[in-house]
Amino acid sequence: MSELGDLSPTNARRADVVYEIMKYLNDAGGPVHVQDVLQQVMQVLPPSPAESQLINGRKKYDIFIRWASSGLSRVGWISKSGAQGIWKVTPAGVEALKSLTNPHALYTQMRQETRRESAEQSGSIGGAWGVVDGVVGRIPSGRWITFADLEAVTGKSAGATGVHMWNDKPTGWYRVLRIGGVLSADAYGEETRAVEQRELLEREGISLDPRAPEHLKLGESEIREIALNVKSPPRAWLVRSAVRGFDILPTWLAEGFVSLPASQLTGLTPEMSDDEIHGAVDSGYENLGYSQKETKFKELRAFLKRMRPGNLVLAIGGDRISVGVITSDAKWHDSDGERSNIRRDVAWDSAGESVAIDDLPESLKGRMRASEDVVDLSDLHSLIDEMRGGGDWLEEETSTSSLTPIHLGPMDSKTVEKLLIGDVWLNEFVQLLNDRRQVILYGPPGTGKTFLAQEVAEALGGKERVTLVQFHPSYAYEDFFEGYRPAGSTSGGVSLQLAPGPFRKVVDAARANPTEPFFLIVDEINRANLAKVFGELYFLLEYRDRSIDLLYSSGDSGSAFSLPANVYLIGTMNTADRSIALVDSAMRRRFGFLSLHPEDEKLDEVLRAWLRMRELPLDRADLLVELNRRIDDKDFKLGPSYLMSASVGTEEGLERIWRSSIIPLLEEYHAGDGIDARSRYGLSSLRTSLAVMPEAETDIPE
Repeated sequence: MSELGDLSPTNARRADVVYEIMKYLNDAGGPVHVQDVLQQVMQVLPPSPAESQLINGRKKYDIFIRWASSGLSRVGWISKSGAQGIWKVTPAGVEALKSLTNPHALYTQMRQETRRESAEQSGSIGGAWGVVDGVVGRIPSGRWITFADLEAVTGKSAGATGVHMWNDKPTGWYRVLRIGGVLSADAYGEETRAVEQRELLEREGISLDPRAPEHLKLGESEIREIALNVKSPPRAWLVRSAVRGFDILPTWLAEGFVSLPASQLTGLTPEMSDDEIHGAVDSGYENLGYSQKETKFKELRAFLKRMRPGNLVLAIGGDRISVGVITSDAKWHDSDGERSNIRRDVAWDSAGESVAIDDLPESLKGRMRASEDVVDLSDLHSLIDEMRGGGDWLEEETSTSSLTPIHLGPMDSKTVEKLLIGDVWLNEFVQLLNDRRQVILYGPPGTGKTFLAQEVAEALGGKERVTLVQFHPSYAYEDFFEGYRPAGSTSGGVSLQLAPGPFRKVVDAARANPTEPFFLIVDEINRANLAKVFGELYFLLEYRDRSIDLLYSSGDSGSAFSLPANVYLIGTMNTADRSIALVDSAMRRRFGFLSLHPEDEKLDEVLRAWLRMRELPLDRADLLVELNRRIDDKDFKLGPSYLMSASVGTEEGLERIWRSSIIPLLEEYHAGDGIDARSRYGLSSLRTSLAVMPEAETDIPE
């Protein structure tokens, strides 16, 4: 059995296509135009109705064949001259065809070689922090290590590693502590950073009181085991080739490099600190505005310090892209027209052949809309690499993408039994989360909306991955997502620092753990000005495969920001609150809505089941039903939570709940309309209607 095992129907189809391409080129014995190859494959292997569908005027099968062939050129079995559209089998391809005599064998070997090449390329460290970042990024959630042990394994000094963690914040940076489990951020005297590190650790179950628990620490031997399997973290980048209105992509492809213009800068090196790069940009581009300088700095920093040999690179020229692998460190070059001063060598796939952006998968196509010249696409690395190797990207995007939703549920029987509301409603809730990823539970007060939201989210994701916030009229974007806040320093000064809000923290945690679901519960979501709170994030709630520029920050990956698929929003909405009118149609379109209403039989049964489990008088449920029957406005009926208290077991306790909680609420409802709430909704009036004798109410059911 091969490494790939039995092929899926799609891969079996791809195997037939690449085998037919190889046979045809081999029989031709010389150069063949790509159109002749396409015609031959379509004649021998006619397209299905689905493959005959048009994508931007071209048959899907045409695109399928071209990208299936990319694996053949990548392993050196065929050569392509993209400009002339000429394909030719290579001597290595002839030998492969002799020894691999069927489609399955040929395709399997091709995929094995492309995967081996990817592994070798990703293993090329090419930079100072590849191994360190790889180890730190693989520390299990809920565990921590020391700088000293990390130094013993990687050879990087603890001091230099601390500076790197502070400046670059690689994935998992907060799990590296000083000896004894002391926060590394404390060493810099920056309270904001220390709070951030503490919150991230506590989110994973590591409480610092005042040190991290020793039993959660990974020792040196365990770190070495991680390091044995570590390669430089796989990354992919988008670089635009348009420079001052001139497209230099043909030059990139012909000469094998990718570049950034730096006509106003000299002497830039990967060893420069962020401050030095900032200074060079400030002095070299004095005519640019602040935001333009910041964008230029981030692009240069990414190109100089974050890119590595072995990283994938996508180059955009017009409406098409080309893909390659970076093969060198950054270097300075005096170019004609000063259009490509800072360069990295690139081995381009099938040099000269490109693909239309419109033909890309949606998640990748959405990222092409980013406005920056350099964009980090590392979260889509697997999809891009699969695309290069002739993978299934046209049919379905790989499950390792952060844009691929997790499938939640169903609820376990223990949780269903605990929540009392029944599996039908709970399963509908979970299915809505799977379908929409944003759900609002709405209904009158006391129906258990917040309780159920928390319980379901914790059952699906664990308590450590559930965050709750409550909206109010003064809540703003800066509170919810991120904003500048005053922060003190050890020198006694005060400065404004960009601080993350609860939603940003949830997103960052979800991006670092793409296989786990993260939940943000927004209680009383309709009490805030939602357009003011969500801002540009409105867009991402509906289009998670797209990217947008953020109001204040852009993070390490440039200003293009996307919302991971493993982030789920659950809102609760009190329909008795007239501020529900603030929920506009745009927000309603972005959320699924699920009712929790006293008229629903399921809620009546919740109270009865709760009373029965605690051997409390069951007539309390009848009283609530009669009370709600007398309330005309559906949105002011009361939920069972008002009576889900041990106090209802006694006459005195029941009367106290009625007197202090229920009657005042209904008096407010009838304010000004002349109705006496006490006589209309009092216990004695309800009992008369129910014909229940007071003596019988204290009987405990069997």
